[in-house]
Amino acid sequence: VPYSQDFSHADWVKTSSTIATSGETDPSGGTGAYKLTLNASDSSAKITDGWSSASGEHTFSVYVKKGTASDIRVGFNDEGVRGVTMDFNLDTGQIITSSNANNTSVQDCGNGWIRLAVTGTIDASGSDTFFLRGFTTNSNTSSGDDLHIWGAQLEAGSFPTSLMPSCGDPPCRAADIATVSGTAFSRFHREGIGGAWV
Repeated sequence: VPYSQDFSHADWVKTSSTIATSGETDPSGGTGAYKLTLNASDSSAKITDGWSSASGEHTFSVYVKKGTASDIRVGFNDEGVRGVTMDFNLDTGQIITSSNANNTSVQDCGNGWIRLAVTGTIDASGSDTFFLRGFTTNSNTSSGDDLHIWGAQLEAGSFPTSLMPSCGDPPCRAADIATVSGTAFSRFHREGIGGAWV
């Protein structure tokens, strides 16, 4: 996602929807959240961005916080042929349903924020889109409904990793790389000596 934090950027296409600064404290403790207002009562109300996909498993995630909207659909399209989606009820905090998803997850981040993630398989490389949108099936979405959003991320793999903010291309920070140094683990691990995992 070239502009993971900036939903006002032109890369994010707003269709029957508007974006404004939120006023809500975002999950990082900052002021970077946006308010998404859905100006139609069906799936035409959306915010989307495009990407050049490679075949394989991908995960799209975004942080959301309830406003007046009761539900939201998040996901991505496989070259417009099929959608990998998750429908989420913002009132109950429950997944309503998913489509073509290998995996879905909901993470409570505190202060009303939830990280939604949906994973699916792209069959072939191509031009695809990822999105947040209203919907009509099993939904009470109404024109004028809103919710707060922050931190979108699209990545190869079967689960969401920690957010890697991007301010254009490339991301604003390096990828997570775990290392262990020093002697903190020498008490139970010694090079060249066999061990057992419990």
